[in-house]
Amino acid sequence: MKTKLKKLAFLALIMLPVFSFAQEEEEIQTLFAKKPVKISGFGGPVVNVTSMKNDFALVHGFSGAALFNQKFYAGFYVRELENEFSRHFITGNSYDFYFNHRGLLLGYIFMPKNVLHFNIGLQAGKGELEYEDPLTYNWYYDDFVLILQPSIEAEINLAKFMRIGVGVNFRFLNDINEIPGFSNGDFSDIGGQVSLKFGWFK
Repeated sequence: MKTKLKKLAFLALIMLPVFSFAQEEEEIQTLFAKKPVKISGFGGPVVNVTSMKNDFALVHGFSGAALFNQKFYAGFYVRELENEFSRHFITGNSYDFYFNHRGLLLGYIFMPKNVLHFNIGLQAGKGELEYEDPLTYNWYYDDFVLILQPSIEAEINLAKFMRIGVGVNFRFLNDINEIPGFSNGDFSDIGGQVSLKFGWFK
């Protein structure tokens, strides 16, 4: 029940900027617009605080993207679990987990010229999940885990070349089938993120 409430609350947050978008655009947009597309780009580090299997998890990484008309962006991302956390099973054994994922990054920025504005994004990629048995030193891993992670951020223009963003995301993990005793829901959860973006914000 709590997981469903988390998902509903997060999806509600994702929809909030849509109302701002309706106010922002006054002209009718067409597919074959006369105005040329302005292309720039950005990149920077991201830190994400979340949980996995009910344990604290700190995930860090990097995002880079091409920016179209200062609103649409498309690029790539990489994320990796920073801390090694353990789970204790009925046997009393402890297992250290490792997790990383990478893939495609898509998003839209609302009112980018405002000092404070919002963006919504989506990460879609492939991940790897593994753990080590400290007693036998055997490794167990699933090298093909599917990831979907929508997010919403409040961004501040610190300078013409730098922005900082603070937001929330929800990580949907799917296709865990090589790790016995674990399900997709064990590694799917809400998280908070802080990002720095350096680039060409004209």
